[in-house]
Amino acid sequence: MPRTKLTKSAIDALPILLKDVVYWDANCPGFGVKVTPTGRKVFVVLYRTAGAGSRLRKYTIGTYGRVTLNQARVTAQKVFAAKLDGRDLGAERKDSRRSAPFQDFSLAKRELDQLSGVTGWRLHDLRRTCVSGMARLGVAPHVADKILNHQNGAISGVAAVYQRHDFLAEREQALTLWGAHVARITARAMSDRNGIRRVA
Repeated sequence: MPRTKLTKSAIDALPILLKDVVYWDANCPGFGVKVTPTGRKVFVVLYRTAGAGSRLRKYTIGTYGRVTLNQARVTAQKVFAAKLDGRDLGAERKDSRRSAPFQDFSLAKRELDQLSGVTGWRLHDLRRTCVSGMARLGVAPHVADKILNHQNGAISGVAAVYQRHDFLAEREQALTLWGAHVARITARAMSDRNGIRRVA
């Protein structure tokens, strides 16, 4: 497999061949970009679950363009750091997908559309509204990132590799604050609907 110094210009210039080719980063062993025959470029990490001779595992980070080179490097560092702690992020991600606690969203969305009278929205709109509203309420960006499970957020680069705090208490406070805010908005909307005039 070819090895090269991965930079944005180097990735842009990678050739498209008749089969998948992974170009490994010369500066970060195990981190690379796979180029498919369709021209798709995907960041990947290859690592061993234990010592030498143990099983190789591939972790797909994401598509170049949606994920920047810097974001991919940070994610690769997290995968390697987790391995040092005895964790396997690839296996953890596979397990979380298997459990799939949130299913049949399309059916639930149709019901919500009918009940609310609001259509034309996506789940991502709710996430964006939530994080923007939390910022307006004074919630720290790194706490909002943790609530949305953003892998590359306010804490990035080397700091993201070493920063392991879960901010659980801060997340609980932020969600309580957000819940109270939403409750006020819905109570106002209901009183308006019932003909009760609001006094500013």
